[in-house]
Amino acid sequence: MPATFKNRFQLLRILGEGQQGRIWLAHDTQAGRDVAVRLGVKGDEDAVGFQHPGLVTLLEQVEAEDQPALVYEYVQGTRLEGQYFTVSTAVDLLIDLLDALAALHTAGLIHGHINAHNVVMDAQHRPRLMDVGNSRGSAQGDLQAAGQLFYTMLTERPAPGMSVQAVKRVELDGVLEQLFASTQQVKPPAADALRDALREWRGDHNTAATEATTGTLDFLLRRMRHTSDFPALSQAISAINKINQGDSERLQVLSSVILNDFSLVNKLLRIVNSASYGQYGGTISTISRAIVILGFDTIRNLATTLLLFEHMNSKSHAAQLREGVLQAFYGGLLARQIALECGSREAEESLICGMFSHLGRLLTIYYFPEEFREISRRIFSGVSEESAVIAVLGLSWDELGMGVARSWLFPDRIINAMRPLPEGMVREPSSPNERLRVYANLSARLVPLVGQSPAKLAEPTRLFAPATSLDVRDIQRIMKAAAAALQGYLAAIGVDPRSSVFLQTLLREGSESQHQDTLEDLVLTTSPQTGSDPASVLSAGVQDITQSLVSNFNLNDVLRMILEAMYRGIGFDRVLFCTRDAKKPLVVARFGFGGDIGTIAPLFQVDLAGGKSDVFQAALERNLDVLIEDVDAPNIALHVPAWYRQQIGAGTFVLFPIKVGERMLGFFYGDKQDAGSLKIEANALNLLKTLRNQAVLAIRTRQ
Repeated sequence: MPATFKNRFQLLRILGEGQQGRIWLAHDTQAGRDVAVRLGVKGDEDAVGFQHPGLVTLLEQVEAEDQPALVYEYVQGTRLEGQYFTVSTAVDLLIDLLDALAALHTAGLIHGHINAHNVVMDAQHRPRLMDVGNSRGSAQGDLQAAGQLFYTMLTERPAPGMSVQAVKRVELDGVLEQLFASTQQVKPPAADALRDALREWRGDHNTAATEATTGTLDFLLRRMRHTSDFPALSQAISAINKINQGDSERLQVLSSVILNDFSLVNKLLRIVNSASYGQYGGTISTISRAIVILGFDTIRNLATTLLLFEHMNSKSHAAQLREGVLQAFYGGLLARQIALECGSREAEESLICGMFSHLGRLLTIYYFPEEFREISRRIFSGVSEESAVIAVLGLSWDELGMGVARSWLFPDRIINAMRPLPEGMVREPSSPNERLRVYANLSARLVPLVGQSPAKLAEPTRLFAPATSLDVRDIQRIMKAAAAALQGYLAAIGVDPRSSVFLQTLLREGSESQHQDTLEDLVLTTSPQTGSDPASVLSAGVQDITQSLVSNFNLNDVLRMILEAMYRGIGFDRVLFCTRDAKKPLVVARFGFGGDIGTIAPLFQVDLAGGKSDVFQAALERNLDVLIEDVDAPNIALHVPAWYRQQIGAGTFVLFPIKVGERMLGFFYGDKQDAGSLKIEANALNLLKTLRNQAVLAIRTRQ
């Protein structure tokens, strides 16, 4: 075998061998590039230089020492041979190949050697026909060979009692076989007609599948909505997702949503004060400050994750469910760590995408336990997971998860990220949305490999390498980092690792990491208060504000932190920050916290021009802190204005005026519904006044 060919091509290694001759990887010293050289074959002169995105270009023909050769561009990728696809994906690939054939046939060229060995999937996951210009046969032969290739690509698993061939015929009966048969009577360019017919079939097929999936999803959603807890979960997550990224008051809205859930507040504060976020220094005691310090996206995603985690982790039939929830939580952290490793700006959003890739399976375990048992039985009997799920539920877990995520108002970019990628090499993502999808899909491939041999990581690493540039050592490091993060979160919210086989396996592997955190290291030295001790919650709030005031603070953020500390510390039903209107003699509510605050706040208006002085006007005129224990007490009733009784209607409330210099700006207001229920100890009262004074200091500093 010659080391060089025609004194120009350095033969490096054999790429393949067949009836048409041996093909080499060679270096063209004249052109300075790698090429593929097929020795011993003459080609069609008209095919030289013919280009199409679906073809490997024939660059030239050469002869030396009576040995002809064809020189092709060198395309790196994987052969189609040995790869199998769903019907939908196979149709997409076939359409791409037919595009190339249509172009060849229109130019009067024939391929003649269409088979799985002669198709390479390039780095962008596009099929490329090789061996152009080495033609034999006819256009009809090309189309028949393409049809045969299509059938060899299918991997649909049969339902019980059906052969693979029967499944294939059911999928395409009356469509593809008739189309391929018709090519016997159609002359070139027949590929155009076949390609267009396939596109029409694909559109009809996808429309029918979408309609069937939508009907099944609606049925499953109705079943879930009739359970006692799903509506509450849906309402909470939807409320978070309704917050507009461009909304100037989004900190206020997110704080309000989270503060409606007492358990969520405390668990979230434990996490943001854990070792995982220890680099921010000091204890964070309010959700408002957590958003300011850690960012809106971080707190939103943590809140969504905890809502799902707490909801799913509360059911008693929990063994399998608990394992699924923990795997999903780890999957989210793993997707975020992959994004960080790849230098992506979508790291925080990747957490949700990675976790919600497991949503369909979790919902099935939780809400459809009988169906899940049947799916498990079928998988145990040898049916593929996807086939078992579709047979029992009528749609895939991915479709169920995406459908529910859509009903929860998740944005399209997150729903898109939940879609599984096609089999084979993953091309480099062309947009931020596709990057999210890559990170979530890689995470989903890696989670089942926890506890298995490290050699198992090689295949997903290879497939995702064009999109991530990660090697196996990178993946191992990422998995350990995600395990350490999970350990930190679970320690903060009190989950015992011994309760889960998955956790024990994960943390045993992660213990080899030199960056590991032990559970002892993650115990909080200062746990955020639960609200049972008003003085300690208020005191922590004072510390929060003090730390904020020494930084470059936003005034509205500080005022919200003060209001939240009051709300949680005393346990008010509602709190409001009210200020003077710039144009009218009114004091109006600016923002607040509480269950119906969105309805109450627009109605809360103190008219300073009123003739008869009431308790609000008196407090402002005299700069008095006022506690009204019972609005109907004989000595008080006449001083409570009618608008307050009709539109606010609380039985007891407190006012703390805000005066800066000689100017009265407004007040903090807090109430409880039942008269006599607002009892404030002397220590807590002093701390409330301190918080009000911090507001004065913040306003004066900004002025």
